[in-house]
Amino acid sequence: MASGRLIDYLGEGLFSARPAAPDLAAGALGLYYATDTNTLYAWDGSAWDTIGGGGGSGAPITATTAEAGTTLTATGANAWNYTRFTNAGAKTYTFDSAETYANNAEYHGRNVGAGNLTIAQAGSFVITPPVGGSLVIPQGQSFFLKITGTNTADLILQSPSGTGPPASAIPYQVACTDQLVGTSTTSLSVTVPATAAVGDLLVAYIMRRATFTPQAGWTLAATAGPFSSSGTTQYVDIYYKTAVSGDIGASTTWTQSSNARMSVSIGAYRKTDGSAFSLVTTNATTKVATSAAYDSTFIPVAPVTATADNQLAVNNSSFITGNNPTSTVLGLGLMTGLVGIAPMAPPGTADPIRALGGYKVMRDTEVLSGQAQFQGSSSGSGNQLGSVTALFQ
Repeated sequence: MASGRLIDYLGEGLFSARPAAPDLAAGALGLYYATDTNTLYAWDGSAWDTIGGGGGSGAPITATTAEAGTTLTATGANAWNYTRFTNAGAKTYTFDSAETYANNAEYHGRNVGAGNLTIAQAGSFVITPPVGGSLVIPQGQSFFLKITGTNTADLILQSPSGTGPPASAIPYQVACTDQLVGTSTTSLSVTVPATAAVGDLLVAYIMRRATFTPQAGWTLAATAGPFSSSGTTQYVDIYYKTAVSGDIGASTTWTQSSNARMSVSIGAYRKTDGSAFSLVTTNATTKVATSAAYDSTFIPVAPVTATADNQLAVNNSSFITGNNPTSTVLGLGLMTGLVGIAPMAPPGTADPIRALGGYKVMRDTEVLSGQAQFQGSSSGSGNQLGSVTALFQ
């Protein structure tokens, strides 16, 4: 028999104390006011509907809260709150069928921290993402989630373009400094570009002919070699680091164990949103010429395949045998040469450096391919070539 007590038709208290299913007479109206969420609910005979407070009838969101952790499970008390997720790592905001959510309630928030925020569903709860969207909220993006029924909700994203998540940040080269030497040396000092900034990706392009000691604090991405010709052994390397305050405009020292040809160039790269780079993959290759003097006038670029849009591929390529080039002897196909760096010694100069660096912004699934061109007037034979590529995002 349906209750005849007024208290069962008009209730007030914490959201958690709201009865799951009040025992009311058929066609009767039941109201409950949740004091902790400032929300008024009406019983429609099978579920509670939000009818006021907290924004249900145009009222403002009741509270703005900060969530510094990596996990948060939504409850009824989070309804009509604007939650700012501030943790710099990956985060989840979970909607669980074990919880009770009022029909038509809304959950608002923003991902402030650097890592992605995932709107997760647990148990039998089902969240429908927007067309072309997902349940992943990138940094800087706001969202709201609308409860549409028992254990169902729609997620709505609010992106800058209004058409879905924003495009990933685009990397670009800030500057490049170099020290190219055509005679034997055991050490080179190269200055980090003064226009670099804290957080930039610094890339060192190395060509050497002996055991190597890099500047402290730099990480080897990949190396190609040894490759040899007429008794000469050579290597190409890519080193990298994230710039800190002490790096900007500072001198770096790169050393090899014996007097031999060596070159070092340092490039600085930055994303349009200032976010950090991470290494995705690397590749290296060598090639041996099979006949006299420049039988194959190219260095096959070590290929890599992008796994997302706007990844940055950097390449370092070199050959051994060559003298008195008749023109600029290296031009890297499908890539942009380093700003401010001559790929080799000027035309007509003996003992060119024989190394070239380049970079390219990649599209998702794009394969970096092409070749480093060279030419010269040497009569050497058995020329060997090396190429190394690193992919960052």
